[in-house]
Amino acid sequence: MRPITQREVLALALPAAATTLLHNTFRMIDQWWVQGLGTAAQAGLSASVFVMIFLSSVFTLMSAGCAPIIARRTGADEVEERARAIGAAVVGVSVMGEVIALLMPLFVPWIVDSLGLRDDAAAQAAIYLKWSCWLILPMVVAPVVDAAFLSTGDTRTPLKFQVLTILFNLVLTPLFIY
Repeated sequence: MRPITQREVLALALPAAATTLLHNTFRMIDQWWVQGLGTAAQAGLSASVFVMIFLSSVFTLMSAGCAPIIARRTGADEVEERARAIGAAVVGVSVMGEVIALLMPLFVPWIVDSLGLRDDAAAQAAIYLKWSCWLILPMVVAPVVDAAFLSTGDTRTPLKFQVLTILFNLVLTPLFIY
């Protein structure tokens, strides 16, 4: 096996690092567009971010678990087994997403109350959280898709997807929040 060069490592690492950094822009974009709705909407969104970060960490566990399996199957050139592992992970997070979409909105009033929000800020947080839960499937599946690409040595495709979804977020957020 030949040694890996620093250039090869950077070619893999830089797009992966950029993807991770760009992931954080979604909440910033939401916050920027929500400013036009007033301080209650900003307060509701800001408090809701912590709930969304928690949810994100839950389904990111699936991608963290599937990545080494996919990488091992890639390294062993076991294409069919790799495809099965990717499929199982996508199905797993999809089920998680459906459970969140169905059950989490039932807990939103309790969550908003636990965050200490009242009045208009509580109402805005509830709206944001319910819609985020109802539309969570892409957010749930994305880390597994990223892990699948990263585990096969492709760090550029997730970066392209990230840039594309950020552009969609920039365009679609103002259409839906107003």
